[in-house]
Amino acid sequence: MTFNTGNNVPSTDPRDLYDNAENLDKLVNGADPFYADRKGVLRESWAGMKNTFDTSQTGRETAFALSQADKESRFQAFLVSSGYVSKGDYAANVVLAERNEYVAVNAATTGASPGLYRPNASATLPLTLTGTWATDSANLVLLGDDVLRQELASSVGAAMIGAAAQVVPSISELRGLLRTSPSKSAFVTGYSAQGDGGGGPYYLDAADTTSADNGGTVIVATDGGRWKLEYKGSVGLEQFGAVGTELHDDAVSRAIAWAESSSIVSEAANAKLTFGAGKTLNLQQSHEITVPIQMEVLSMVHDSGSSGACFVIGATYSARNTGWSLKFPAGARCVTGNTELPTSVNAAGRGFMEVRRMQFSEIEIGTLIAYPNHGLYLNGSENVFVNQHVQHNRITLGQIAYNGVGLKLLSNSAETGGVQANDIRIQDVFSNFHNMEFDTDGYSNSTSNLVTVQAMDLHAPGGYGLNCYSSFNRFEFGFVESSLLFQATSFYNVVRCGNNQSSGIQISDVGTSNWILTGPPSTTQLPATIGPELEVVRRNNFGVPIVVYGTATLTPTSDSSQTLAIHVGPASSPGEVMKCAVGAMTNPNVMQFPFSFIVKPGDYYKLSVSGTGTASISNLYVTQSSV
Repeated sequence: MTFNTGNNVPSTDPRDLYDNAENLDKLVNGADPFYADRKGVLRESWAGMKNTFDTSQTGRETAFALSQADKESRFQAFLVSSGYVSKGDYAANVVLAERNEYVAVNAATTGASPGLYRPNASATLPLTLTGTWATDSANLVLLGDDVLRQELASSVGAAMIGAAAQVVPSISELRGLLRTSPSKSAFVTGYSAQGDGGGGPYYLDAADTTSADNGGTVIVATDGGRWKLEYKGSVGLEQFGAVGTELHDDAVSRAIAWAESSSIVSEAANAKLTFGAGKTLNLQQSHEITVPIQMEVLSMVHDSGSSGACFVIGATYSARNTGWSLKFPAGARCVTGNTELPTSVNAAGRGFMEVRRMQFSEIEIGTLIAYPNHGLYLNGSENVFVNQHVQHNRITLGQIAYNGVGLKLLSNSAETGGVQANDIRIQDVFSNFHNMEFDTDGYSNSTSNLVTVQAMDLHAPGGYGLNCYSSFNRFEFGFVESSLLFQATSFYNVVRCGNNQSSGIQISDVGTSNWILTGPPSTTQLPATIGPELEVVRRNNFGVPIVVYGTATLTPTSDSSQTLAIHVGPASSPGEVMKCAVGAMTNPNVMQFPFSFIVKPGDYYKLSVSGTGTASISNLYVTQSSV
């Protein structure tokens, strides 16, 4: 009996408790999937819940089976798309374990269409072939163009397409490409290995059968094909093999040989070689260049050579000597050279650059460090050939330090071999045994050069700052703390220094008519008063022209005149330039003569007297000349 009171929930009516007990029995033990609760709402019984779960589980199992089948299908498709694997010729007992494995079918033995066959979608794997075509053909399908697609997708697939570029990782791989391939272009992603900075785009020159392999712009393949580098304007040393951290001499030699052969055509065709930034160019040999080329090396040169020059420019005579452009903005260091202040010049040691023949060209070197012999040597000595001219060039140097000689010029003859009329600009030169050397004993024809130095600091002990045997040069120094030596063969050089002589300039001038001017002396130096001693040789060490003032007092005798002579000149025994004289008098009078004269920087002066009378001078007054 069911009461169905319809009381609201919650209810304390015993009749509702009775109805709830009945409904609980239907929930737990009833066979019907649903029952009505005391409020008339249908509820799912445990029997109904079990039926729903069983139905759902069947659906899930079906979905799982379908999913597994789909995964298997997609995996087989993946295998197929991943490439095909040959299992050889069709024969009995050949096992095809995957759907991307195939056999080659010969029509003569099977009577079927010849080609490559793989397991079809309905075949059960692994599939063991019986060798009977009538049986096996039901489980096999012809590949058609699938293998072709695979070959096109391979590393040599581009070679099968006439318009596509083949991609290879190195020059050695490029040599293996066939000239019979439909593709006549290739891109090499590295010289020795992919990504090492070498390589580039190449094309096959089918008409060329004679060009030699130069290791860079022309690569001869194993079948004789000539692959040629496509370039515009310049070629990198990297494309000749200057990659990695090993020595790059062989690559540089190959590149120079190519550049010289390309530049020999005309001045307008000077070939250009480059080397990128962010690494080092590692050299040990001496590289001679005869034909004008352009070279721009953006990284530091690390030179481990022990003798000769790293680069010899104009190494042998060439009628063409204009249009050079050699730029090393990062500079060069001799890594096997000086490790501390040099104590001498090692004439047999390593130098960075020697220039023998060059005109109307440019050189730029950022730093020159630690070369036992020289940093830059402009060689017009004619020690190799006649007409070693280095003239009318623009030369820019940065920091030059710790070399035997920082900058060296040597000229044999103004007519046939000389370093002349160059514009040389230096940022800082210091701590070389000799900072700068303009000619030496027996050589004095490095002339008409304009040399601008922002700073020349102290040279190494025992050496000198500038030693000049040359003439007609102009030197402009922003600051000098070093020695300036002008030898007897030097004349008409003009030297201007920004600082005054008391701040570290050491001047020695035994030449003729050199003009050396320093910054104005301090007020503690000039004006100055000098003692009245006669017959004393004095020198103008103030670094500027000076005016010497004084008054001579002369008294003759009745039978002899009295003379005061003034001597001025560049030699330590200066010549006479003027004199004051009083003739003999019966009644001698004391005569006074004011005088003044100008003395150039570095010149000597002396006052001397003659006669049997008396002579004296007042203290000499010295001040800076305005002329």
